[in-house]
Amino acid sequence: MNKQNNVLKEKYTPKMNAMLLQMENEILEIDMSSMESKRQELLFNLEEEITSLEEEIEKTKKENKRNSRIRNFKISLRLLQGIAPYVLVATTLVGGFKMLGLGLPFYKDKVKDDINVKKTFDSFGNVSYVKTYDEFSNSTNMLFYYSNWKKNDDNSYSRDIEVYDLKKITEEDIIKIITKNDIDLKGVLWEPISTQKEFRDNISLDELEQREYLEAIIYYEDKNEYIVMKEDGPENLAFSFCYIALTFICSIGIKGFRKVVTHFYLTDCIYKIKKKYPLAETSGVKKLLEIKRSNYERLKR
Repeated sequence: MNKQNNVLKEKYTPKMNAMLLQMENEILEIDMSSMESKRQELLFNLEEEITSLEEEIEKTKKENKRNSRIRNFKISLRLLQGIAPYVLVATTLVGGFKMLGLGLPFYKDKVKDDINVKKTFDSFGNVSYVKTYDEFSNSTNMLFYYSNWKKNDDNSYSRDIEVYDLKKITEEDIIKIITKNDIDLKGVLWEPISTQKEFRDNISLDELEQREYLEAIIYYEDKNEYIVMKEDGPENLAFSFCYIALTFICSIGIKGFRKVVTHFYLTDCIYKIKKKYPLAETSGVKKLLEIKRSNYERLKR
C-alpha cells in the first residue's frame, strides 16, 4: 500500500502529496482512536464484572455466616438432646449415691470408719474387749464349752473343749446361755462345730478345782467410736467403674425407649439441619475474580 502511495506521490504535485499524507495520518488516528475506545469499553466491562463478583462473594460470606450460626445453634441443641439420657442418669445416680452415703465417684470422700470390737465374756462374769480399726482375721461369733480338768493315768491333765457357732444367736440370748446353770447346749445350739481335748502336764490347784464353764467371743462395730479419713484409692476406683457401667447401661435403656416413642435419631437430625442451612462454596468465584483482575491489570498498562 505504502509502495503504491509512493508511486502515486511521484506522479502528483507536491500539494497533492501533502494532501495524501494528511489523509494517511487521519486514517491512522481513526484506527488508534477506535482501539482506545475498545480498550476503555473492555476495562469498563471488567470493572463491572469484578464489582459484581466481589459483591457476590461478600453476599455469600454473609449468608454462610448466618447459616453457620443457625446450623451450629440447632446442632448444639440436638447434641444436648442426644446426651440428655446420660446427663439425666449420671446426675440422678450421683444424687442417689450421695443420699445413701456412698460418696461420689472420681473423688476420694471423707469416710467414717467405725471401730471393730472383739468382746470376750464367760460364766464367771469376766469381760474383756479388744478394739481396732483394722479387720479381724476371723469375725465369727463363737461359744466355747470347757469341761473341768481331769487327771489322767500318766499324771497329765486333760479337759474337753466344744465349739459352737453363734451366727444366728443374739448377744442377749448368748448372755442367757452363759449365765444359766445346767443348760443343754446341744438342745439350744445343736451339735458343736468342733470338739477337741486339751492336755497339760501341770496345772494349778485353782484350775484343778475350777468347774466347767462357757466362754463367748462376739464381734461387732461400735458406732460411737470412729475416725474420719480419706477413702482408699482402689475402693474409689472400683466404685467409679461401677458408676460408669451403671450410667451407661441405664442410658442405653432410656435412649432405646426414646427411639421407639419419639423416633429420635441424632445423625438424621444433624443431616437435615445441614441440608436446610447449607454453606455455599466460593472458591470457584474467587478463582474467576482473580482472572478478571489479572486481565484488568494487563489492559490498564
